[in-house]
Amino acid sequence: MQRQQKGGRSIPAISGRYTIVNINNKTILAVKSRQPVRDVPVLRSGRRERLALWMFIGYLVLAGLLILFRLGSYHWFFGDEWSFLAERDGSNLQDLFRSHGEHWVTLPIISYRILYSLFGLHSYLPYQAVLVASHLACAGLLRIVMRRAGVGPWVATLVASVFVLLGPGEENIVWAFQITLVFALLFGMCHLVLSDHDGPLDRRDWFGLLAGLAGLMSSGLSLVMIPVVGFAVFIRRGWRLALFHTAPLGAVYLVWLLLSNPERIPNPYGRSATVSEIIAFVWSGVLAGLQAIGGNLSNGLLLSVVLFIGLVLIGKTDSNWRRIGPCAALFFGALMFLAGTSFSRWYVASVIDQQSRYLYLLVAFGLPLLAVAADALIRRWRILAALIMLPFGVALVLNLEGFGTRAPWTPAYHQRQKETILLMAHSKLAQQVPGDVRPNIWFTIGWLREAVRANKVPQPPVGAESRADDLPMLLVAAQRKDKVSGKCSLIAAGTILETRAGEIVGFKFDVPPAPGTPYFMQNAVVFDRIGDAGSSIGSIGFLESFGATLEFSVDGLRLAPHAASSSQKLLLCR
Repeated sequence: MQRQQKGGRSIPAISGRYTIVNINNKTILAVKSRQPVRDVPVLRSGRRERLALWMFIGYLVLAGLLILFRLGSYHWFFGDEWSFLAERDGSNLQDLFRSHGEHWVTLPIISYRILYSLFGLHSYLPYQAVLVASHLACAGLLRIVMRRAGVGPWVATLVASVFVLLGPGEENIVWAFQITLVFALLFGMCHLVLSDHDGPLDRRDWFGLLAGLAGLMSSGLSLVMIPVVGFAVFIRRGWRLALFHTAPLGAVYLVWLLLSNPERIPNPYGRSATVSEIIAFVWSGVLAGLQAIGGNLSNGLLLSVVLFIGLVLIGKTDSNWRRIGPCAALFFGALMFLAGTSFSRWYVASVIDQQSRYLYLLVAFGLPLLAVAADALIRRWRILAALIMLPFGVALVLNLEGFGTRAPWTPAYHQRQKETILLMAHSKLAQQVPGDVRPNIWFTIGWLREAVRANKVPQPPVGAESRADDLPMLLVAAQRKDKVSGKCSLIAAGTILETRAGEIVGFKFDVPPAPGTPYFMQNAVVFDRIGDAGSSIGSIGFLESFGATLEFSVDGLRLAPHAASSSQKLLLCR
């Protein structure tokens, strides 16, 4: 081995695969090889890196404005978020720490209570803005994970952009209530990034643990994100630090379980999922995830080929798997999420393809490792870079077209919701019925009247008067969890009941719903309002899990009762 002199000291000159390079008076050990060696940092143009970053930031800003003022501007208060508005005072610990659908949701509740105190129901935009900002932050963190794994700046930018305007996952992008899942993903990603470094325990790890706790207080998704972080830390830093990032959070969650005793979502079947049901659920998730990530199934399958070939190439040429640990951990998280959800939610939905909130998470978990694979292919065959990235561009366009195409994510549905509820809030009929009447499973008319008196509810928009015929049906009955009493009899098809104010009826079903029945049709009674011509002019449904006793509050309505699911028959108890 020869030696060279530099600045008065000897430097070994290494021949063969290694050479000494002097750049800006700095000595760098470079490697000559036909195959890329990822252990040695690749010198990149700072200008190219900054341009790609600023392009991505600009895209996030434009996408955020597009979501708020175009793609999601039609959205209004809906579904579970009424629970955060009407059923949670926020001024006591029980309200803050009580579960919602088995989830620990303290931080989303705090967010809603602050926004409600400031804006009431006058505008949905502030609620939605919190969600959109959190979603865009998740997209930014996904790009950071990709870049730390060595993915090129432009590849990382394009792949992360697929997630930004993800039409199949719009439930987590436009429905403000979904801060529950998005907060958990956001804080979990922060935990992952902060723990992804070499060396001993330092303040980044403590901040990461704090982020993990915030995620834990947002939704049960953290029960996936925490093992993801633990797996990534184990790969890079060993089992002791992996235990530091997981065990304390597991202990905190167990304490919350013991103290809060969360109420489980009713399982109408009274049994666990069968092996075939679990396999069907997981397989539907795999196919639906591919379709969501690619915009359609064909493009998704093409991207899966990119993933497979890219990982094989990395396995042959790259000895440093630690650098892609977080990406691999997230991919592992997708599989764990599918398996866990198949056990806990199989009876809510037997397949995933229509579960927008789940598709969003599967894409988030899968994109980083897909970016690593695509980058490996491009580094090996640069001449094919445009061809390799083409499926991502196709996905970007196709997924944008997916917004507002599935019920209830349609402008017409939300416009009707808004007009009907605001008209009802200011109607005379709303003042005449008992306060415990539920026009919505999540709130009573008494709460809505109080909100009007507190100036939290705006006047109905012009044209809402056309919804006046809907009000009697919405205010027809108070639903309670009283014990069903009286004689129960099977209701034949075509039976007509005429309501009498104060009359109490209970309802039951002959058998459990057929497997695969949508959740809001399981053990649910539907009353169709029959007009003078004998046809249905409106309907309202009641889930048994919210109470199987109804007290009618309106006289003279002609109703045709039936089970929501055709697989069940209805019994009324009077």
